[in-house]
Amino acid sequence: MSGRRKFGSVLVRSARDGHKYVQARYQPPVWAYSKWPDLPIHYTKNFDAEYTAMAEAWLAEQEWLIKLGSWEPPRIEKTKELSSTITFREYALDFVQNRRKPNGQRIAPTTREKYLQYLDDYLLPVLGDKPMGSIGPRDIEKWADSMRVGKAGEGASVKHKAYVLLREIFRDACERELDQDGTTLLKSNPVHIRMYKPTARFRYVDISMEELNALYHAMPQRFAVVVYLSGVMGLRPGEVYGLQRRDVRLKDDLSEGVLDIVRAAKEYSPKDPETGKRHKKVLVNETKSTGNVRHPPIPGFICKALDLHLRTFVPDNPTAFLFTGCRTDFADIQNKKECGGNRQWQNHYLRNWAANTKGKGII
Repeated sequence: MSGRRKFGSVLVRSARDGHKYVQARYQPPVWAYSKWPDLPIHYTKNFDAEYTAMAEAWLAEQEWLIKLGSWEPPRIEKTKELSSTITFREYALDFVQNRRKPNGQRIAPTTREKYLQYLDDYLLPVLGDKPMGSIGPRDIEKWADSMRVGKAGEGASVKHKAYVLLREIFRDACERELDQDGTTLLKSNPVHIRMYKPTARFRYVDISMEELNALYHAMPQRFAVVVYLSGVMGLRPGEVYGLQRRDVRLKDDLSEGVLDIVRAAKEYSPKDPETGKRHKKVLVNETKSTGNVRHPPIPGFICKALDLHLRTFVPDNPTAFLFTGCRTDFADIQNKKECGGNRQWQNHYLRNWAANTKGKGII
């Protein structure tokens, strides 16, 4: 059977295996070729032989859309269907897992875990189950209201960070091209609210050398030299905790030295796939940017303090970290056996500190 219609056609076809099916076919409107130059001559859709009525209905729907001037290629219709089925949870998780920097490099694992934490704690509970295409400005406002900020500004910083992530997710959905025609999942970004970065709640102050010396002596011995590295040499906390023995180059007379700042430590909280709980970990990687790699000179008095620290707390290993907790130092099995338990281990360090400080001229 074959049938000709005023719009399109419905034909009975036979597959290679002899199976009969119905094929509906129509030609796109002429005006559509100026908007989508690569449109095919015909669009077809196959139906089982017993569903001829469905083929007729499909053609009638396409004819009606053309008359209304709202017809679009099927690939765009599929995109709309995708926006109404894919949830914010699915899209956001995919966005974070595949996020890249403007230079094309993947974001650091610590950044990715922080984004996932923002999703789990602040965004998914409110927006997670909603289809991307159904989320509007009111839903965004509802999310913003769910993150309350205290009178003293508590929570403002993390709210702004979650907002930036949310804005970037929807910006990606509006800009990421899904085909060669530039079709995107969303046409407009529902994140219309503006949220400004909160002002810092701390201020920089000048500190005298006498005060730094007082802090140095008041600190636990294994972390005392951090005061000088940060307060005098201006190292960031992550750069301090990323230092290894090989990064410290001191002259034999300790009159001067050079510090190689080539890596940084950063704390993050990955989720345990079995329990779902987050546990803090530290990742040591390259510095935040290549411009942060530097080799500043070490003043003489800091050389003495670093030499004392190296001889007291740091194993004789080029890759040994300068600053670790007592538990980390248990990797030195021989010393662990000699010193016994954790308390004896700490007392061992204190004795070393006292012995090495005596008569050394440390400030």
